[in-house]
Amino acid sequence: MLALWRNDLGSALDLFDRMRREMDRLSWDLDAGFTGMPRVTLAEKDDEIVVRAEVPGFAQKDLEISLDRGVLVIRGERKKEEKEDRKVLHRERGSLAFSHSCTLPCKVDGAGATASLKDGVMEIRLPKAEEEKPRRIAVASA
Repeated sequence: MLALWRNDLGSALDLFDRMRREMDRLSWDLDAGFTGMPRVTLAEKDDEIVVRAEVPGFAQKDLEISLDRGVLVIRGERKKEEKEDRKVLHRERGSLAFSHSCTLPCKVDGAGATASLKDGVMEIRLPKAEEEKPRRIAVASA
C-alpha cells in the first residue's frame, strides 16, 4: 500500500512539475513579443496630452487613430507576409489585429493632433482645447 501511495505522489509531483514548466513557457511567450494589445502611456503637459503606444512590427499604413467625444482609439492590422517564391517551413509571425481605446482626461483639439512612428513606438500629440489650457492672469495695480 505504501509503495502505491509513493507512486501516486511521484506521478502528482511530475504532473505539477510539467504544469509549472508549461506556465513558465507561456509567461515567457507573452513577455517575449507583442501580444496583440499595445502598451500605452498617457502623459499630460500644460498644453497637450501625449500618448505613446508600443506597436512593434506595424508599419504606418497598418495603423489607424480616431478621436470621438474624448475617447482615443488606436487600431492596427498586420497581414501575413506571403511570398510566392518560397515555402514557409515554420511561422511564428502571422496576421495580427488590435483595437485599444482610452478616455482622455480633458478636451483636446483634434484638428491639431499629430502622430509619428519610430522604432516601433507611435507617439500621438493632442493639443488641449483652449478652455483646458492654464491661463496666466495679470495683476493690475490699484
